[in-house]
Amino acid sequence: MPNQGSHEARAYGVVYKEAIRALDLQRAAFDALRARVGFVLSAATIATSFLGCLALQDTSDAGSWVAIALFVGFGAVALSDLALFAEEAHNGTATRISYR
Repeated sequence: MPNQGSHEARAYGVVYKEAIRALDLQRAAFDALRARVGFVLSAATIATSFLGCLALQDTSDAGSWVAIALFVGFGAVALSDLALFAEEAHNGTATRISYR
């Protein structure tokens, strides 16, 4: 029965490597999604800054305050996205984590 143990260890090794590969693929997909969301948020932040500037030139009404609130909101989301990206950069990939 020594072959049973080595066969079982080999099977666990294959499953482990596939799990690591799946985690790496999930991380890559998440990073791609984060890049796209970051681009959209930066474009929205720039657009709202221009609209907020135009809104403040005239009399301030409800639309002006909505533009300012959107600018602050998009800025906060963009900064939190950057903070999460900086935090994730120190964690490494799934293969690095698995070999610790």
